[in-house]
Amino acid sequence: MNRPGNIAKSILAAVVAILLLLAAQIIVLTVTGIQSGDGVIRTLTKMAQSSAGIDKTVLVRCYILFTVLVFVLFGIWYQARFVRPYAAPRRKTSGRFTLLTILTLILLGVGTQLIAQLIMNAEEKLMPALYQASGNAVSNLAENGSFSLWAALYIIILAPIAEELIFRGVVYRYARLNMSFLGADILQAVLFGIYHMNLIQGIYAFVIGLFLGFVASKGRGIRYSILLHILFNAFGFFFSSFFEGLPALLPVPSYAFGIGVTIFTMYVYAFEFKPSRRKVPQDTRGQLNDLDGLAGGRETGADGSEYRSRDTDNDR
Repeated sequence: MNRPGNIAKSILAAVVAILLLLAAQIIVLTVTGIQSGDGVIRTLTKMAQSSAGIDKTVLVRCYILFTVLVFVLFGIWYQARFVRPYAAPRRKTSGRFTLLTILTLILLGVGTQLIAQLIMNAEEKLMPALYQASGNAVSNLAENGSFSLWAALYIIILAPIAEELIFRGVVYRYARLNMSFLGADILQAVLFGIYHMNLIQGIYAFVIGLFLGFVASKGRGIRYSILLHILFNAFGFFFSSFFEGLPALLPVPSYAFGIGVTIFTMYVYAFEFKPSRRKVPQDTRGQLNDLDGLAGGRETGADGSEYRSRDTDNDR
């Protein structure tokens, strides 16, 4: 395997995602500037200075266009490189959402929200000036208590799917071809934090990215990390006052519960996906697909060539 090549592709995927975001913003703001009469340069300059000065509707359009671009490019990329070459006959029971898996991910979403709040409270105390000045275009979509259906759709549904395709899909999978789980998980989480282009959000995004990588790895695909990401964003969007207020009233019990429930649910989730509990199918060539994390196993690709794979997807 070309170790530097796969790691470079992993980093390249994150860079492409950032470029797509910038491209979507430039396209939408250019059209907006022309339609409003403010001028393209003035509109782009306002966005470069601060997203707070941009109308929320315009921001939503930027991110909707971004997700469309991600779905097309990264959806094709992920399917072509990490799903189809490892495809096996669909299973009747294994790989599906069970009640235990759903409940576990719900509790994990609560736990990770409390952990994120713990990190943000620490950032506020350690870096008060930077914390007050922080905030990006996404956080501005839901500020001031206003509600927008399209903003909610993006934050709760579209953003999690797009970001999981990018980071736990393409970025993590390329890194995992040549790195241990821990190395690949840390790399994708670092890139996930950088992608937010905000130090305050980037720090807790890195931590949450580690949990999402764990869920994607144990589940052998991104469907489970997508659900966890959706739950995490939904809790933050609809119940932000609760998750901010509870630690203020009961700091030690709240954070202890968050850390404890996260550790417990990660154990339960990992147990649910143990090889002995999930049957591993044989593909049409009779080669064992590495759905249960058989690190370093030899596999046969769609073209019949043999390669070294650590952690690949099947039909997720």
